[in-house]
Amino acid sequence: MSATGVPIIDLSPFEGPDAEESRNVELAVKEACENIGFLVVTGHGVPDDVILRMRQVSTAFFDLPERLKRQSVSEPGQTMGWVPSQKESLAATREEDTPPDLKESFDIRRPDAPEDEYYNSGMGQYFFRPMVWPKDPDEFRETWTEYYHEMERLAQRVMRLFAGALNLPHDFFADKLDRSVDYLRCVNYPAQDEEPLPGQLRAGAHTDYGTLTLLMTDDAPGGLQVQAPTGEWVDAPNVPNAYVINIGDMMSKWTDGRWVSTVHRVVNPNDSVRGSSRRLSIPFFQNPNYDALIAPISPHDGTNQKPQEVFMAGEWLMAKQNKSRVK
Repeated sequence: MSATGVPIIDLSPFEGPDAEESRNVELAVKEACENIGFLVVTGHGVPDDVILRMRQVSTAFFDLPERLKRQSVSEPGQTMGWVPSQKESLAATREEDTPPDLKESFDIRRPDAPEDEYYNSGMGQYFFRPMVWPKDPDEFRETWTEYYHEMERLAQRVMRLFAGALNLPHDFFADKLDRSVDYLRCVNYPAQDEEPLPGQLRAGAHTDYGTLTLLMTDDAPGGLQVQAPTGEWVDAPNVPNAYVINIGDMMSKWTDGRWVSTVHRVVNPNDSVRGSSRRLSIPFFQNPNYDALIAPISPHDGTNQKPQEVFMAGEWLMAKQNKSRVK
């Protein structure tokens, strides 16, 4: 357990040869998800060189002149491709009126979606529309695609772990995530040459929308803070090449609120380092299939549905995204 109350958990024993050690990982994750909704994981299996190349190519992209980044700008009203600074207000998803967030980002969806009706009609056209890839750097598309698939594999592993922690079969969520609406995003928090507006943060207080988030961040001033059950804001621990995992709203709904989707934010650096405090974060957001129905499940056998609380994952996700966009 870290000093902040966000636990650091080694995933490597999960599904290994020692059943007791594997179960201990599940129990540690269960406790974290019930108490704070955040954990930091090592033993995740993502190669260090893949993480390094993802950082390097993304930094090179954000260092490009704005005129070149605009060649990959998202469609009007959408968050895909390059999204300039102050075009998103995450606090608005909680009905808070704050200035836009001080960040720019690049987003992709599934980079190789099959040509079938699920991906190419209705909500599929919204969630899986074609990408406009940057021309520079040359290796951008290849690197992002490779990293996306590493995150997809890790997210699927974590969901098997979540199922075990809920005393469900490890494959319980598989058919709800086999065509998942996953987003890979890299966020550049530039050094702040000017003082932020009152109430303006790098990322306003919010909860994530889906099942889980995998976050690779760096050790730079002005970072991630988690709201503890006491209401206190605590810094998330920084462990080199470890992933911060938090559960989102839909995972909390699936557990009938037993697991908490915790409010978090990214704060500004203090005045003494504001002009030299660039920060790069790489979150991967896993969301269920857009046609998956979200309803409370029994912690034992998955049969205790509550139809009055059912909603479709895609509708929830679209509503949250629309609230966050600065008009």
